[in-house]
Amino acid sequence: MAKWKTGITGGIGSGKTFCARIFEQLGIPVYYSDDRAKHLMTHDPEVVTALVELLGPRVYDANHQLQKDFLRKQVFENPPVREKINAIVHPAVGRDYADWHHAQDSPYTLQEAALLVESGSYRKLDHLIMVRAPRVLRTQRIMARDGITVDAVTQRMNSQFPDSKKEKVADLFIDNSGCYAILPQILAIHHQLIQSNDRK
Repeated sequence: MAKWKTGITGGIGSGKTFCARIFEQLGIPVYYSDDRAKHLMTHDPEVVTALVELLGPRVYDANHQLQKDFLRKQVFENPPVREKINAIVHPAVGRDYADWHHAQDSPYTLQEAALLVESGSYRKLDHLIMVRAPRVLRTQRIMARDGITVDAVTQRMNSQFPDSKKEKVADLFIDNSGCYAILPQILAIHHQLIQSNDRK
């Protein structure tokens, strides 16, 4: 079993997934929470039942595929419903990550997720890495990546905690503003985690 449970988070457009893939290239197992959440929302009977009870049968199509546009609309436009969806999905993801972590054989694992702080999941981790980038740069990245308007980006950003809240609970940081090279920062964190693991 891997020893350290390490999270990597950051606001939308910060580049946390990009950074996670570099850790993966270093041989560290990475749990991509969004991907697993989508899997659980179609394969975990308890999650499926709870989502149908909350949102109605239209959350799935006739082939039992998740209606992502409908779900995204609920998440970004309806805060009370978003909280209820998160209360269904986040605990399931947390259990799934714990089982997955237990099966890994590495100095540490990485859980990549945007909402580790918002959900409180960070409390179950040994370390939390935060990827930071200026809001203007993040906005430009998301607009280019997703082909959406500034207003749509702002709506998504406002559904997450501001960086100032996440910074208070993170203990490791990556600057992805473009002012500093990413790889040396990741290598430094990687070596720090391995060394601290050796002393555990």
